[in-house]
Amino acid sequence: MRSVRRPKAEDDRCLKELAAKGMDVYTVPADEVKLWQDATASVIEKFEQEQGDFGKQLVEDCRKASKK
Repeated sequence: MRSVRRPKAEDDRCLKELAAKGMDVYTVPADEVKLWQDATASVIEKFEQEQGDFGKQLVEDCRKASKK
């Protein structure tokens, strides 16, 4: 699977554009990230089980991308 990473400035621009169009945009504060990860762990585990190798790879790719 090929990973594409946009510059943060592009992400910020897109989020501002969506907010300007009326979308509610929520950015998780750094001190809440662990709480969100813990709260969604069972959902991710279920997704991986249901989707097999593809699901596991997708979750791994997302985790790697979020660390960049």
